[in-house]
Amino acid sequence: FSPEHADWDKNEPVNQSAKLRVIQEKLREHPDMKGVWMDFIGVPQDNTWMKKQNKLDDDSFLLGPRDHAESMFFQNTLDTIKLLYLSGKVLIFVDQKYMGRFWTQFEAFLALHKPTSYGLEPKTMEDVKDRVTIVEMGAAAASDGALAAALIQTWRTKSIAQAVEVLSAPDVEVMMKADKDRLLPRLPTLGDHVKDIFKRDHERRLAADEEKAQQAAAGIRQQVEASRSEIKGRHLARIKGFDAKIAAIDQEMMAAVQSKDFVKAGKLQVEIQELNAAKESEIANFNHGQSFEDTNVGISVSDANATRVALDVKLTGLRQQLEDAENVESRFIDVPLMKKLGAGWSC
Repeated sequence: FSPEHADWDKNEPVNQSAKLRVIQEKLREHPDMKGVWMDFIGVPQDNTWMKKQNKLDDDSFLLGPRDHAESMFFQNTLDTIKLLYLSGKVLIFVDQKYMGRFWTQFEAFLALHKPTSYGLEPKTMEDVKDRVTIVEMGAAAASDGALAAALIQTWRTKSIAQAVEVLSAPDVEVMMKADKDRLLPRLPTLGDHVKDIFKRDHERRLAADEEKAQQAAAGIRQQVEASRSEIKGRHLARIKGFDAKIAAIDQEMMAAVQSKDFVKAGKLQVEIQELNAAKESEIANFNHGQSFEDTNVGISVSDANATRVALDVKLTGLRQQLEDAENVESRFIDVPLMKKLGAGWSC
């Protein structure tokens, strides 16, 4: 959080010590606080101009001059300090000098407003209670909260244009007139600057969300492809298993036909038909579940039907030829035919 107060004064050690004690108390009350920003020790100071104007009692309090890097840092702080008071928690020390100083009033205006996507808006009283603490110091404490209430009433509902008008008044004192000349002309652009910050942040969030969505979609696609590949592999393995069983039983059936064991051959034919039916069902399930054609594998229900019909025709033809051979007399047996049907047969 940022303590906001009139200048630290080495000639008022009691008052300064009281401020430090309040800061310590607030830090104990808020252990979540990670840091404290104070302008006097937060940026390089330079009061050599006071010495030139004989406004310093002695050189013990002489600070500066700033080198080039310090000057750049100081000017950058002036340009960005407004965001600190708009977004952080602010501890305001109000004394009798507070209400007439440029920097204290400027910072109070910022502390009592909040950045939104619509620009700068007044804090609600609930926001003020949560984000702003006002402590009346010295003689101001005798107001019993009236001075703090006046500060809130003065600045909480002021627009940027109204704030510029009030802060431009000659009775609002500033130690360095250049500060007022530098900051006030830029204050009217603060609302647009805040909106631009929110816009860029929104765009970053959208880009991050889009990237996360794309990564999630890619992950899902990989999982789907892996799952489909695994399912496809299982289906193909089962189909190949059916093909191997059908081929083996076909050979066994041919041997049964050749040995005239037609009962066994018939049973084997039924088994082949059942295996083909199971294979058809497996292929149908595969094609339905995958919803895509695999031309390399070349599996289809029509292929299975064609295979089954061919086997049936082949088996029926063989059985018919053997039955015909059994029904003729020996002298009419077609020996070349019998040799064709079963090598190694003897008549």
